[in-house]
Amino acid sequence: MQLSDRNSRMLLVITIIGVLSIIYRNINNLANNKLANSLYIYRNCPLGGQHFIVLGFLTALIYLIMIGILYCTAETHNFVRVNIIADEVRTIIENFTENIYKFFLVSFQVLLFIVLEVMAVGILLSKPSGINKVIGYMMVIFLLIFFVFYCCYGLRKFFKDTKETFENIIGIIILYIFIGGIILSLFTSTIGNGLTKTCEIEFSDRNNVSMQVTLLNRKPSNMKLIVIGDKDEKRKEVSIDTKELDCTGLVVLSVDGEDNKVLDAKQDDVSGMYSETKQEYTMEKNLEEYLMEGENTVIFYFTIDKRIYKIVNKINKSDKKFEIKKKAFKFKLK
Repeated sequence: MQLSDRNSRMLLVITIIGVLSIIYRNINNLANNKLANSLYIYRNCPLGGQHFIVLGFLTALIYLIMIGILYCTAETHNFVRVNIIADEVRTIIENFTENIYKFFLVSFQVLLFIVLEVMAVGILLSKPSGINKVIGYMMVIFLLIFFVFYCCYGLRKFFKDTKETFENIIGIIILYIFIGGIILSLFTSTIGNGLTKTCEIEFSDRNNVSMQVTLLNRKPSNMKLIVIGDKDEKRKEVSIDTKELDCTGLVVLSVDGEDNKVLDAKQDDVSGMYSETKQEYTMEKNLEEYLMEGENTVIFYFTIDKRIYKIVNKINKSDKKFEIKKKAFKFKLK
């Protein structure tokens, strides 16, 4: 291939990368500003159809930008002077560049169908009814059939035979799913990190010796209290039911439709403004019945997402007087 043809082809790919980068920036801003704060808090899966549609777009854009950059990097070696690179090496680079360019063109066409399929599935995840539901299912089936036929005939010209065609298409789909999984993981971790998550534990001896627990935006799955008398090492252990936690706080909700119909909407159609959520889980536990004469080691355990938090304090009991070593604990939760 002449250098002038390579130059035109490279400029075309660079232009496509620029356009895709602009589209990616706009869609990414939409995801960060709106979708990250709109989760369906009453569903088993908090993500709705719009989340998966945007995820499908972002994955395809990142995929194509990466392949395009790889092609441009390989193509630049073909513009180096002939006497710098040996003929054998140049041939290898040219073949690699041709394969990457072919892979870029095939990926562009395959990902177009995948994004359309993701959009159709996203519409179904939005729980349409009536004719819209029928149209959604028809779109999914039609796109699948059309995609198979297009792979057999439209993409056949890029490869030697049908086997090689489907091997490359399967490779594209696997790479697409891999990139999409990474983006989804980053998205969900970003959502989780957007909330303030803290724990405060206060020990008080005003009226009686008690422990007050306050957790912000995190609810434990298990809680346990252990009191050990240092004098005779007698041990008292009690499991605390999470139902003893009182939940209070703020959840900002939104729903598509008119304002006067929002309060009548079904729970599955209601999304929550995640970053505005502030839910407190509080509990007060009387410790007097567990404390023994002399010094006591009080250990409080609770678990959240397979992480175990352990708080250790010392309380001295002398007749009916109590001395608490540390009055308050405050720390961030993961």
